[in-house]
Amino acid sequence: MATGYWVIRTYKAGRIGEKVKFWVSGNPKHRNCRKEKQSLKKTEQNEASAIKRSARILNQNFAGRESVLLGVDYSDDGIGRLIAKIRKAGTDWDGLDMDGKRDALFEMAKKEINNLIARVNYELKKSGEQLRYYGVTSDLEVEDDGTKRPCRIHHHLVAQAGYEGLFAEKWKELGTVHWSAISKRQVDLLPIAVYLCQQVRHVDNAKMYIRSRNLEEPKCSDRVVYTGAELRPPKRARVLNRCEYKGPYHPQYMRYDMGAEQTDTGQEVHT
Repeated sequence: MATGYWVIRTYKAGRIGEKVKFWVSGNPKHRNCRKEKQSLKKTEQNEASAIKRSARILNQNFAGRESVLLGVDYSDDGIGRLIAKIRKAGTDWDGLDMDGKRDALFEMAKKEINNLIARVNYELKKSGEQLRYYGVTSDLEVEDDGTKRPCRIHHHLVAQAGYEGLFAEKWKELGTVHWSAISKRQVDLLPIAVYLCQQVRHVDNAKMYIRSRNLEEPKCSDRVVYTGAELRPPKRARVLNRCEYKGPYHPQYMRYDMGAEQTDTGQEVHT
């Protein structure tokens, strides 16, 4: 029998819980945190894990509260302003190929969304308030069949409700802001995390999201066990998604609603 132990990592974000069980080789009497991190990273190395991480942040900070999903778009004049700023920064815009222009717009747009957030926060601080947000910059759209194709640069933000008009006012020179309310009854925001993450293209050594520093971190705890038995959900929890049990040395994953009897979780998305 292989020497080692299993770790069950439990996440709690709002009403949504998750459990990940993975095997760590080595002497169980001398736990190796580095090996545990490597084992977990190997287990979660895919786009689905990025979606899960985003869902945890959204559920912890926005689910069950007055929140909105904002779409921040550029007009033709707004794109022209981005290009003018790129040229002013010393980039030979006309000498760039299509990929180069796309990358330059992407980087300048990330600065503009941060400027927008700073302007909104400046107004909020006058009344002692502070913006909470989580979002992405995207130049992709996803077709019904899952195919991704380039589109005009844009942004998506999840934020507390009440400041939609302020966002629109501060953005009017670059484009328009549209929004939709997130139902307080939708306690699982995984579908929104899927929507955001699937539009983001991978850029080496760059974060795929932006977030405010005042967001709460999901709760996380580890427990060492010495059996590879199949994961069990907590009592009264409703399982939303779980991987097939393939034996004790295969990673396990389970996602569940810890208070399913109280309200509707909305659409379920399996990852």
